[in-house]
Amino acid sequence: LWSSTSTSSTSSESKGYPRPTLQLTLLDPFTQRGVFGPGYGSRNFGKSADYAQQFMNTDDPVPSTNEPCGGCAVWDVTGARERGEGGNGDIFGHDWPLVYFSRYWK
Repeated sequence: LWSSTSTSSTSSESKGYPRPTLQLTLLDPFTQRGVFGPGYGSRNFGKSADYAQQFMNTDDPVPSTNEPCGGCAVWDVTGARERGEGGNGDIFGHDWPLVYFSRYWK
């Protein structure tokens, strides 16, 4: 396990291995941290990753999932043309980013 704060001589870099790259993909993430943490994910998700991407939609009633995360490349798939094709119109809004990512993202 690699940590950016690790100073241990057992880290992969000290053994001559390159540091692994960390990519984070968030699919319509819930960004509130309990009752007292609104906006937590928007401020923090993706900060420690080498590359972070967020797939979101803005037409569902699920709370705290409709704002972009500041540490991510954001893909708003709400109006993606694929949503109206092949029976995708019946997919609940919060489920759409997962369906889009699994079926269409290359």
